[in-house]
Amino acid sequence: AMDVRTGERIFPVVSSGPASDPASILADLRSRAMGGTLLVLRHHTIAGQARVPTFEAAQSHVRATVLHDAGQFTESLPHFFESYEADTTYLQPLLGAVIGLGNVDRWSEADSLVALLGERRSEMSRGQQLRFESAASFVSGNHTEALRLHRLLVQEDSALYGGYSLANKALHAGHPAEALEALERVTGVNWEYQFQWLWYWERLAGANHALGRYREALEAAREGKVRFPEFLEIRWREIQALICLGRTEELDPLLSEIERIEPAGNTSPGTMLMWVAGDLLLAGHQDLSIQIAERALEWYRFHDPDSHQSGMAEVLLVADRHQEALGLLLPLVDADPDNIRLRGLM
Repeated sequence: AMDVRTGERIFPVVSSGPASDPASILADLRSRAMGGTLLVLRHHTIAGQARVPTFEAAQSHVRATVLHDAGQFTESLPHFFESYEADTTYLQPLLGAVIGLGNVDRWSEADSLVALLGERRSEMSRGQQLRFESAASFVSGNHTEALRLHRLLVQEDSALYGGYSLANKALHAGHPAEALEALERVTGVNWEYQFQWLWYWERLAGANHALGRYREALEAAREGKVRFPEFLEIRWREIQALICLGRTEELDPLLSEIERIEPAGNTSPGTMLMWVAGDLLLAGHQDLSIQIAERALEWYRFHDPDSHQSGMAEVLLVADRHQEALGLLLPLVDADPDNIRLRGLM
């Protein structure tokens, strides 16, 4: 495909088919040219991909990525799989699905996808192979190796794999200074394309927090809250910074604001209250921690408690009510024996 204004080649389009049916080859070429164009228009990179997808596959991939980047990992998964089913030569959506499955603790499914992709490694470009190996390391829990591989991706395309993407891997691997440096190199942000930057402020606050830079963490969280007022995780980062600054008297109105926000993706106000209770406990505020844990339980009880059994169990653990937590966890583990997170809670 070529930019008609400049004559510059944007991306190669490859198709194949029986010589006796040139019309089907042309139709496939047209679909892939449209698919590649859609990805470019929606700010997706297609550099380094072994094959440009068909238009139908590209449409599903864009929908999946929008949901994934907004933290709606469960909702994104059907679209990743639809994209692959529409064009089984296009492996990129399966790489996205591996990360999405890991983010919602569906590790056995993620491991199965890793095995499938491993059998087709020879079909991948060099960049895709590195992405696959990094994703496989993520699934196995080897965040140090995932970061090492991601650094190699940065060497191949710093614009795509540096910045937030590198920072995310560095934070998981316990390298907050590297994460902060990567985030501070981000410039020229297109804030109109907001979902792409939803997590930037949360990670910036998180990197500063891990380095003990609590004032800077608070500033980043509040900047993020201005831009994304419904984003629960950034509000949690604001409260986390205030706790570490010893400003617990400021928490109550902020917690009340969180309780009024609708759940989004895989997080809810109950989750945020639980995290705050845990942060307070770590900071030595046991009585206040228990109060917030009770607020989290109340939120869960009022909002479909059957769907929040694991969240309620975690809150009960924070509140030092271990037997009640165990009563909720046992049937959950029986129903999902491969769930590592649930087993870890026990």
